Amino acid sequence: MFKRQRTVTRWGVAAVAALTVVGASLSIATPAQAATSIMDSFEGNPYDRWIEDERQGYSIVELTNHQRARTGHKIAWLEAYPPSEHSARIHRTVSLDRPGGGPAWCYGEAWLMRSNIGLPRPENVRVTLAIRAGGPDGLRIHGSTYELTKDHEQSYGRAAFASFAYQSGPLTIDISARSGTVLVDDVAVWCIRQIH
Repeated sequence: MFKRQRTVTRWGVAAVAALTVVGASLSIATPAQAATSIMDSFEGNPYDRWIEDERQGYSIVELTNHQRARTGHKIAWLEAYPPSEHSARIHRTVSLDRPGGGPAWCYGEAWLMRSNIGLPRPENVRVTLAIRAGGPDGLRIHGSTYELTKDHEQSYGRAAFASFAYQSGPLTIDISARSGTVLVDDVAVWCIRQIH
């Protein structure tokens, strides 16, 4: 597990409990569908759901089969060459239904692993995960940046990247990497009713 940048609140504890209870009901939703939770392991044709943003000569994005997938067979492979300022980026627009019965809170997480492929100037990989209002250039609602060191090459770590009050309308899951290669799997965003 990666070091969290924020302390866990009672809503975070409630989210983990709710996710455990409803874990079997997580579903994959296309941008036109709405659900209370979205879980994407890049299976099927991920290019139907995710949009790549790469810069020729500076970064590469592949949504592909990989032997080190955390679950299933596919991952997102984001690679940006140091010392470039350009990033390798993917994003996906989703809509989440409001859970019934009062105010709702939403969370986002993904599983990350640094690739052990050596680059000319090995640096810590910087991965930014965010939720944006509307499209990929919309207002950033919440997000986190993680630095993956060589210690993160052996296994996936959980990156809890978003915690925000429910918002109607489309949201964009935005993931980017700089200065190295990262494997991304099992991206999830879910909303639950707050407990008073």
